[in-house]
Amino acid sequence: MELATLSKNYGNFYAPAYAVRVGGEDIMRQLLVAVSQVEIDMMLGAASRFTFTVTDCYSHKLHAFQTGRGADLLKLLAFGTEVEICMGYGDAKSTPIAVNGTITEITTNFPESGSPELVIAGYDAAPIDGVDGPKTQAALAAFLKNRGLTADIVQSPNVFTTMIDAVQSPSPTGLTWCNDTPHKIMAAVATDDGKTVVSRGWYRIDPGKCLHPDVTGVPKQIFSFAEAVDAENRTLKFKDRPLNWGGTTQLCTRESKFEVNEQGDCGTRGLAVTGFAAVDMSSGGKTLRFAIP
Repeated sequence: MELATLSKNYGNFYAPAYAVRVGGEDIMRQLLVAVSQVEIDMMLGAASRFTFTVTDCYSHKLHAFQTGRGADLLKLLAFGTEVEICMGYGDAKSTPIAVNGTITEITTNFPESGSPELVIAGYDAAPIDGVDGPKTQAALAAFLKNRGLTADIVQSPNVFTTMIDAVQSPSPTGLTWCNDTPHKIMAAVATDDGKTVVSRGWYRIDPGKCLHPDVTGVPKQIFSFAEAVDAENRTLKFKDRPLNWGGTTQLCTRESKFEVNEQGDCGTRGLAVTGFAAVDMSSGGKTLRFAIP
């Protein structure tokens, strides 16, 4: 039944709507890219953060992420690209701008069924008016703090190269994963704030690369799990044992993308039980390097 018919039957109502624009183009309606799970974390006195997931965009024939018009999607959504996200009720074309930000993070998700997905994240830098204002400084400060960079790099002529390298390099603050194997690694992180343990995954770490998982707030404890997988995302074995890096803390996970807030009765809820390792963050930062034993 169409919305117009429902409106006549039950009275006028508003339906939620959103739009994601890159370079002024609506990537869903103009570039024919499917977008789901749009999230915005609004912060008071600090830069807001956004994430959205791009689905059904991987060409198995070409082994590449593409728009519905055949363009290279990874080039379109490159680091530093400006993104405009509109959210509200009614017509997506007229919804107000909620975030005008910059892409700082790209991860790959491999669902249990279907094609690989891209998870795009970044910080709000709106409005983009060429003026160095409070929101610009807040967004920059949040990024520098998150990546363990000093404020003086802003004056460097290669500041953008430095910031991009920081995303893919070990950090003196927070948790960093580094893949020292020749295989693709999928990792998951969990945080304990003293009341709730939240497990979240999966993060893809390519050979020779590093990655900083999203860890918000100041958790009392952080846990990590990672495993090496083949091209079909099947767990690899080394000396007849799964090649993974975990521990004894049993937490809930699933094969596809997940975020679990309740850790009891994993099996009865259709979830897997995975052994995570506690990470010592007493020094303020920790780099876990995954290598073949």
